[in-house]
Amino acid sequence: MIAARAGARNVVACEALGPMAEMARRIIARNGYDEVISVLPKQSGELVVGKELPEPASVLIFETLDVTLIGEGGIPSIRHAVRHLAQPDATVIPQAARVCGAVVEWPGERRINPVKDIRGFDFSDFDLFRNPNMHVPFDEEREPHRALSAPFEIAGYDFRRPPDYSEADIVEVLTLPALETGTAHAVTVWFELGLDDEISFSTRYETNLNHWHQTVQFLDRDLAVRKGEEFNLTVRRTDARLCFEAGRPDIG
Repeated sequence: MIAARAGARNVVACEALGPMAEMARRIIARNGYDEVISVLPKQSGELVVGKELPEPASVLIFETLDVTLIGEGGIPSIRHAVRHLAQPDATVIPQAARVCGAVVEWPGERRINPVKDIRGFDFSDFDLFRNPNMHVPFDEEREPHRALSAPFEIAGYDFRRPPDYSEADIVEVLTLPALETGTAHAVTVWFELGLDDEISFSTRYETNLNHWHQTVQFLDRDLAVRKGEEFNLTVRRTDARLCFEAGRPDIG
């Protein structure tokens, strides 16, 4: 509706859930834009130019993002839309993003990641149900923790030119200087979203309006670090997942 109000002559929207698509149509009609906006109960990957789309789109707007940016499978959808549904010079909103992180010591939550002893009882069998690559909510301003590294970039995305499939499975080893002496327990993750060349949005700090929030993924093992010395962090990422390991891959 914002696009239509701004002057778009034809808007095609996708909503894969049928009841939600029908609700969207009702809201659009109530606001007087049903002659401009079509809501299709499909995923964008099912659309074809010349069928559902009368012509390649000049503007592509998407929000297939989660707290780690890529966990909803947005990259494949964006890749398909940019290559098959949009004009070569189409405006893409948002147009770019950076996923950032920092290594932290967080002993309070490390006690149950992995699950071990709780109140003197052995609960370790329960760790079978814990996803070791899961990202959990993290509030940098309120959680008792220590930053052991400066913020660093994990991945950068230009949504106008999404990464190829050949780049979808990447393993990188980062060498980071330790800010403090301590034990690395986890990596915090947030993203910086560039809507265009001027307007940006960050999930690093909590606000009442944030739909997304900063997360933490716990390392596979504790890593002792010493202030001023470098340590290694392995980053594994695919189109839809980010995970971290202490040290270098296949090295104890």
